[in-house]
Amino acid sequence: MEKILNRILDLPGEVNGKLPWNCWNDCMSDSEGNLAKWAGEVFRVGAFVTLVCSVWASVQGMMGGGEGMGMVMGILGGLVWVYVAFPVAQIVRNAGDAIASSKSDVITLLWHDIALESIKAWGYVTALVALVAALLGVVAAVTMGYVDMTGGVDTSWLSNMDYFYALPASAMDALTNMFGLEWVGDRLNDLWNWDITSGRSSDGSWGGDVVLSLWGVVQVAVILAKLYIVMAIYKWLWTLLNTLFNFISNPFLPFRTK
Repeated sequence: MEKILNRILDLPGEVNGKLPWNCWNDCMSDSEGNLAKWAGEVFRVGAFVTLVCSVWASVQGMMGGGEGMGMVMGILGGLVWVYVAFPVAQIVRNAGDAIASSKSDVITLLWHDIALESIKAWGYVTALVALVAALLGVVAAVTMGYVDMTGGVDTSWLSNMDYFYALPASAMDALTNMFGLEWVGDRLNDLWNWDITSGRSSDGSWGGDVVLSLWGVVQVAVILAKLYIVMAIYKWLWTLLNTLFNFISNPFLPFRTK
């Protein structure tokens, strides 16, 4: 009777082991230890989705180029953005590879490795897209609009980079206010809101148009400067908080005894 009862109770496990293509249990059992690998896989899939969506958006842009020369410029511009889609996807893929190779614990992985790689990847994508858009603007200005491949290019989404600045920027602002360093916080807020192209306009001449378009190239350097400052601030804040939490979990007095 006991053997029959044990056989009945073990039946689900026996059937589960014989199911074809069933690797769910092994994946779940090893999921916590391979959290970095799974996060990297998410980025890898995200890179492919980014590529497909970018190419599809570029192809749609080619189809709405109008007639004649407008259609030719639309196709050329679309091909440029199809070209750009591949390095953009590779940036996301590189972030995933860096995360997948992480050996950190879960907390460090989530709040340090993934956070920093996400900020860096988004910053590099933003800078690359801004650079290409600026160069297309320079070509259009230099050729006086005869070779204008900027039609249909929407770079307004680049402002979404501000969301990636929000956490370290807000934390740094609160920290400077805590120690009475409001001036430092105000200067950092000015940096986050700095757009070197804002308020600039051309006088309508060829030289004015070229100079205005070149400011777009300079803005790429501003984007990268913001990125590196944000990353430095985030690393510093993480080190500060990590030291604090380690002290709370294992308090000690910083005195040496002989």
